[in-house]
Amino acid sequence: MQPREINAFWSRTFPECPPIGFLFKHLYADRWLRVQTLDSENEHAESEEELAEITRRLNALIAEVFDLDSTLVLITTSYSESESSVRDVPLLKPLDPNPVFMQSVGVHELALEFDSPTYWHLFVSERENAPGGLDRLVRLAAQPSLTSGVINLILLGPESKRLLYVRSTSAEVVLDSTVARDALQEKFAELAD
Repeated sequence: MQPREINAFWSRTFPECPPIGFLFKHLYADRWLRVQTLDSENEHAESEEELAEITRRLNALIAEVFDLDSTLVLITTSYSESESSVRDVPLLKPLDPNPVFMQSVGVHELALEFDSPTYWHLFVSERENAPGGLDRLVRLAAQPSLTSGVINLILLGPESKRLLYVRSTSAEVVLDSTVARDALQEKFAELAD
């Protein structure tokens, strides 16, 4: 998928906001759901057992949200104080070696908590939805010392109006309808909020 195609797809599918994860809860409240991928109060995984649990739960969620063997679009984020795109996460290179620049978004214009100019640079690549295919990326996002730019992973099903926003110990889902959201919430009742 080329940048023009993915930007057009995003505009058609999620017209209310740019691909910035912290906006989804507010702008898609009727289709939004958060699923905890770790039971502890920690903001990040602190052991191999916690990393394994996050990975297991996220794989179960991906299997429910997207069709197996479908092609997913992965959006990763880098940050800077300049509009010029930069990919500042060296640990992503071997896991996502050939992303295409999608767009830069001035998040300081969208949220009050940003005191100075802050730009999120969004990059896209395609992935096959195979069991365990995203484990290494998920593990990277869940580790506290490695999260610069990685904590914002967004998966899109280009054949659907669904997305999954991966955070360190939770995932946020926007589904294509309230009915689909309610069904997913029921399946993940112990983990959803």
